[in-house]
Amino acid sequence: MQEPKSMLVSDDRVWYDQFTSTDWVHDSIADAYRVKGLRSRKDIRGRVKSFFDGTQGWILSALVGFVTATIAYVVDVSETPIFDWKDGYCHDGFLISEKRCCPDDGINAILGNLGPIMSKYPFSVRR
Repeated sequence: MQEPKSMLVSDDRVWYDQFTSTDWVHDSIADAYRVKGLRSRKDIRGRVKSFFDGTQGWILSALVGFVTATIAYVVDVSETPIFDWKDGYCHDGFLISEKRCCPDDGINAILGNLGPIMSKYPFSVRR
């Protein structure tokens, strides 16, 4: 059986098909009572809870900033080695780019197996 509207308590939500309506005024009043209850406690536990309640937005913002900076750092550090893997990788450390690990291998790559043979001639490139 349905209750008349006058019987609804202030904490009841009005249900629609797919969602509930939000009573912003009621939520604001309930939050004001919650904050008033937190600030009325004068013991150390109440002060800690009140302090945490006031700073939780800043704590969350700092955590989101830290996670975002960490992801940006990982992308920045790993970008060069990942793109250099198509040319080869360094045996000393896989995060070192191949150009920094073996900077003189460009000549040997061009000459191939002719490097030892060409080193006997005066026009060869020496390391």
